[in-house]
Amino acid sequence: MDCNEKCKKEAMAQCLKDAGCEDTVIERFLEDFGSGRLKESIRILQKHRETLLDDLHRGQKRIDCLDYLIFMLQTKKSWICCGQKIDVEKECLRKASDKARE
Repeated sequence: MDCNEKCKKEAMAQCLKDAGCEDTVIERFLEDFGSGRLKESIRILQKHRETLLDDLHRGQKRIDCLDYLIFMLQTKKSWICCGQKIDVEKECLRKASDKARE
């Protein structure tokens, strides 16, 4: 392998590492790509992309839940949690009353 090829391989490996790929995925990609198995190389990249996108969607759903809770608390409304309706103002008053009795 000449210097130019080695530099390309190292650059690809670094790009994959920056994209969060595991070492085993990087090795498999480089082996397939180096052997001219372009379709398999692309499949590896697409699979990792799907994983990252799934992680992103899970994270977005969690953020949405927190945003909803923050909004409901700020507006002192009620919300449904685990199938139960929670009245924010009543719950806060009850907690304050319980604490005052302690």
